[in-house]
Amino acid sequence: MSRTSNAVLSRLTVGALVSLMSAAPAFAQGGTPAKPETWNGNASQVQLSSLERLQTLMDQDTQTHALLAQAMGKVGAHSLREFAKVVKLCSSDTPSDVQGRATPGAIEGEIFFRTADSLVENQSLEKSYEDEINRFRHENRAVDVIAKLTPGFAVIKVQVDPVICIRSNIPMDEAFITFVHELTHFAKMDNLSEIDMLSFKNENEFLMNSVSQKGSEVDAYIAEFRSFIRKEKNRDRLPILAKSLFNDDGLFVGTRGELAKIILKPKSQGGFGYAEDSLKGEYANQLNSSYQREIQERNNIVDGINNLQENIAVDERNHAAYQHNLPIYQEEKDQKSIDEANKALDRLAKLIPGRKAILESDLKEIGKRDARINEYKRRFF
Repeated sequence: MSRTSNAVLSRLTVGALVSLMSAAPAFAQGGTPAKPETWNGNASQVQLSSLERLQTLMDQDTQTHALLAQAMGKVGAHSLREFAKVVKLCSSDTPSDVQGRATPGAIEGEIFFRTADSLVENQSLEKSYEDEINRFRHENRAVDVIAKLTPGFAVIKVQVDPVICIRSNIPMDEAFITFVHELTHFAKMDNLSEIDMLSFKNENEFLMNSVSQKGSEVDAYIAEFRSFIRKEKNRDRLPILAKSLFNDDGLFVGTRGELAKIILKPKSQGGFGYAEDSLKGEYANQLNSSYQREIQERNNIVDGINNLQENIAVDERNHAAYQHNLPIYQEEKDQKSIDEANKALDRLAKLIPGRKAILESDLKEIGKRDARINEYKRRFF
């Protein structure tokens, strides 16, 4: 199983959509093109007043108003001031054709390790695996460490704080539809959902799934184009291939599959170019990542089996020793040793069957992992 790695979703500029949504420039007196005011002025950080102007535009439509409320609710923000903590200006290294990005609380990585008995008992998981966790701290984004114990396993999930970024040098109108697009990703995408790479027949099926899943590009462009049409009162400046998928009221009348194909279609053919741009190589990356993950998890299980077998052998030897010594303690009327032996025998009588049950389960899991690894090899490698 693999987690979707497309955790950071971005909106392309109007120009990147092959100039199909050709923005008409505003003109000042004398016919000189007027440079539109940027949405956040010259400030180096997002200003609350700028967000309030965006909120005013969002409040003019019931669906965009609800979208903002849903996004705020996702992070427990009770006011725009609180929500402002997750809205940033895009960094200077953001590609020039990207207007905004959204990271809806993405899982950046997971650390798996075996727990033989109580290896992590009375230890801080974060402290014990500090080096591994630090590998996931990047781009100055904070992380939450989620520890989860399962039978025989401990899992650390490193979750990056949610964030929306908007490019600083775009006008308010462009910032508005960018905000709508990114809010859709932020509010509706579930980045904890898992996908099984073996469930896809080919790259196209994988890519169609990637842009069609809840909160991904299909949903984001439906929301964006709807808002754009309702604001412009027409569909004239929509990308040519997308016009027929909406009516003049902004209602989406096409199919999700049709829009997904346009999103993936090369720019040279009037599409949005995601297959050759932001998703290029993603299929191969996900396949390799999933394959390596299967191998890693199999190896973890094998290590656990070896540890369990060693521990079971030690436990059985100890059990036999206590059984041998108990009659001696009884004959000597050594009550302290008798009590200790009985206590140890009771503990081992529970521990050994539990470990053997885990061992049996792990041996079955090895068979499943081997089958999946062989399927990866047969189909892709």
